This record gives sequence, C-alpha cells and structure tokens, in this order.
Amino acid sequence: MSTKPSYLILGGLGFIGRNLFLHLLQNANKIRIVDKQLPLTVYLTKQHMNALQNIQTVQADLNRQEGIIKAFEGIEQNKEEKWIVINCAAETKYGLSPEVQQMCITLQDLI
Repeated sequence: MSTKPSYLILGGLGFIGRNLFLHLLQNANKIRIVDKQLPLTVYLTKQHMNALQNIQTVQADLNRQEGIIKAFEGIEQNKEEKWIVINCAAETKYGLSPEVQQMCITLQDLI
C-alpha cells in the first residue's frame, strides 16, 4: 500500500481543477478526475494533456444522481486506500432557470 493519498477531483477539467491536478500529480498515488466535459473539448495546454496520461478521467454530469454514482464507482472497494475528495465542480453559466439552479444545489449536497 502506498503512503501517498489518492485524489478524486470533481470538476477536474475546470480552471481550478486542471491546475490542482498538475500540482498534486507528484505527490499522489492515484488521481481520478470527474467532469461533464471531455478533455479534448476544454482547450487544455500541452502540459495538462501530458499529465492526463497518468490520470484516470471519468465523464459524468454531477448534476445527476447517476453521475455521482459513476464518479465514486470502484473507490469504496479498497478500504485500505486513502482517498481525498476535492469538489471543484460548479455551474457557472449565467441565466439558468430557477429549477435548474435548485437541481444543481440539491445534488451537490449529496457529494
């Protein structure tokens, strides 16, 4: 068992998440990032793209219950491995309907 922690970064392809995984990469056993976007669609730098070769990426919409389940799949199986969960996921679009905003708030509370 590694003494280094493993990290699950929710919203890992956003501005904060992508710079966070670069920072954590040297001192992590594993990194898994979860984002609703695909890496090829978010204009990552070469440095970020190279780092992603050593990182597990999961595409999931954390505004949906199934996305939350997908994000955590497999982590609970290994009780000896220590995971640190960092939530960088956020909905930043202006003008969302009140119903959509409420859905995002409610499901984020489940994480």
